[in-house]
Amino acid sequence: AASCSKGHSGPTPLGKTFWPAAELAELTTCKKPLTVYSARNASTAKPQITAGDFRLYEDRVGKPGWIASQPGSCMKFQLTFGQDPRFAVTYLKSYRNISNVQVKLRKATYTLKGHWPKGDSRQVSLYSTKWFKVHKSELGVRATKFARLYTLADFTFMSGVEPNSKLTVELCLSPVNDQSQQKIKVVQVVSC
Repeated sequence: AASCSKGHSGPTPLGKTFWPAAELAELTTCKKPLTVYSARNASTAKPQITAGDFRLYEDRVGKPGWIASQPGSCMKFQLTFGQDPRFAVTYLKSYRNISNVQVKLRKATYTLKGHWPKGDSRQVSLYSTKWFKVHKSELGVRATKFARLYTLADFTFMSGVEPNSKLTVELCLSPVNDQSQQKIKVVQVVSC
């Protein structure tokens, strides 16, 4: 507390991390994204609404997003990839009144679960970010044990995406049985 009152500029470096350096190297993010779609920044790219009722608005004050409530609602994002192709989708995850986001890349589909798993006690709504990347072994680099943190679906979804390429990713509201859960909210899509 004393250091805060003296205007301390930030946290003290810990020196050592929990994860080994080789594994942390696999967690690279977009320091300089090649494509940015952000609901919070009007100057970024805009997705193409291809079906349904997606629109950009604030369902909570100060929390904008591309929101849809109609099954079959879809929007497309044109992405540019760099030498290590990857992209991220940031979406709302909640304990109620939320559906899933289907992510489509070429002929592959990946489902982002909007609802917490059954039996989970978290009664909270928050933004979750899912990174998709081409595993380095596909680019001719030795795979690390970090692969255990990804599922096979994560790797096969991006399989064949070439470095320095451009592709379209489509996000759709995934139908659910409970009508009260027919909503998705996407707040950002970035690619590197």
